[in-house]
Amino acid sequence: MAGKHPGGRPRHSSFESPGKLEKKFEEYFAICAQGVELPCVMGMAVFLGCTTDTILEYEGKKEFSSTIKKAKARAYYEKMKLAAAGKMNPTIFIFDAVNNHGMINTRSEARNKSELTGKNGTPLIPADTISVEERALLQGIAKDYARKIITSG
Repeated sequence: MAGKHPGGRPRHSSFESPGKLEKKFEEYFAICAQGVELPCVMGMAVFLGCTTDTILEYEGKKEFSSTIKKAKARAYYEKMKLAAAGKMNPTIFIFDAVNNHGMINTRSEARNKSELTGKNGTPLIPADTISVEERALLQGIAKDYARKIITSG
């Protein structure tokens, strides 16, 4: 039958292949790198001309899962670098990490200490994914934040 897709509804043009989708994501991240916008799934959807539901649907398909997960991880990592450099509001970063990236904000009342962790208490960022300089910057930010908490309480 002409006009009908043999497997149901037709694919969105950006999802013709994982390679094509990866190229589209690279275009999107190039725009974000210019400071035009923060990378996020909603921004990816707008750029691709689809909905976030479409991206999440395709993330569940084996063929596209890795490509989409890598793009989401990169979006999170780019925002983490901006927050660490003081170019993104830390509260917005934490809100985004908890609500959009599966991170958990735990609070130990005994120590009055806040800790942001990944799923099941894993580190937010695996140690092998950031440079020594970025790690030192993050540690400095964490120490400054801890000092502020201690001196304000």
